[in-house]
Amino acid sequence: MSLTMSSPFLIGNVYYLRTRVPSDLVQRAHGRSISLPVGDDLKRVLIKGFVKVSLGTREPAEAKRRFSAAHAALQEFWVTLREGSKPLTFKQMLALAGEARGISVEIFDEEPVSQSLWEKVVESNTAALNGRLNTLAIPTLEQQANDLEKKFGRVADAVLSRKGVNN
Repeated sequence: MSLTMSSPFLIGNVYYLRTRVPSDLVQRAHGRSISLPVGDDLKRVLIKGFVKVSLGTREPAEAKRRFSAAHAALQEFWVTLREGSKPLTFKQMLALAGEARGISVEIFDEEPVSQSLWEKVVESNTAALNGRLNTLAIPTLEQQANDLEKKFGRVADAVLSRKGVNN
């Protein structure tokens, strides 16, 4: 009996990660999205029968390196999906919030931009917290959840993905 190991898949002249969804997870995984590390970026992928994402390189050695990181994250996602989600402790949530803050500090540390921009950011954050990003919308709990997802969802997903926590 031989086992076929996953490896980078060449399409045209660019390498890809292309992996079939495990048969026991097809129903649970279909339609979900996952952020996979590819080089220095996170790429969001919609899961269907296969998971396919460009590794963004033509070099075989670099493709193998990028494939390994993305494939490991995907395998971790399968394990989490099989086991089900577990609630985070307060300490874990606080650490993740610190990670998100650290990213902001890292981005704006050298170039803090203008005070008026930060005033707009605070105003926009407050509007999202109150469900008022769309001034014509009625502020309901559902609207508030949608606004918070719109405003902070991608950053939260990136932080969670970097730490191996799947949403």
